Amino acid sequence: MTLINYHVVLTVLLVVAFAAMTAWVFWPSRRPHYQDIARRILQDRHAEEKKDDE
Repeated sequence: MTLINYHVVLTVLLVVAFAAMTAWVFWPSRRPHYQDIARRILQDRHAEEKKDDE
């Protein structure tokens, strides 16, 4: 196997890993988890703004 073949194999593996991670992140069943995180961030900011106003 030449060095070029190793680069081809490595490139294919990295593309497959990237596709797998992207699919895992954007999988529809994970949406409630990310929505919960977004709500917590907004609630924390809202609580901080209220505290600063007082």
